Amino acid sequence: MAEATDNYRAIDFKKFSMWSSIPLLYIDDFLKCMDNDINKLTDLEKRTARAIINARYNNPKLITIISTELTDVQLERIDRSLFSRLKEMATSKYLHFMDPKDTSRDIRHLKFIGEWPKEEIK
Repeated sequence: MAEATDNYRAIDFKKFSMWSSIPLLYIDDFLKCMDNDINKLTDLEKRTARAIINARYNNPKLITIISTELTDVQLERIDRSLFSRLKEMATSKYLHFMDPKDTSRDIRHLKFIGEWPKEEIK
């Protein structure tokens, strides 16, 4: 999210416009924060994430892929409406939250050992 901001003061509207309308957007380490401490996220980071997700939510033809180290509980604590939109956007697709106590959360590792989960939300 730092890339969408101008030195953490304001949203860079050129980048925001591109990320809000590009047909396929992959966000790696969504809302990554130091030590997974969600209290360290700035209001600007949260506003930027909310704005990008809202724009993409309002255009269902756009594909959005997100990876994050945060748990579903942490995402909901950051912003309940943002979390709700993410879940709603993934209704007919794959959505998987790993156990936060599980130390093998590295997806590259899971793919390599053939344990990548494929649970579909009903």
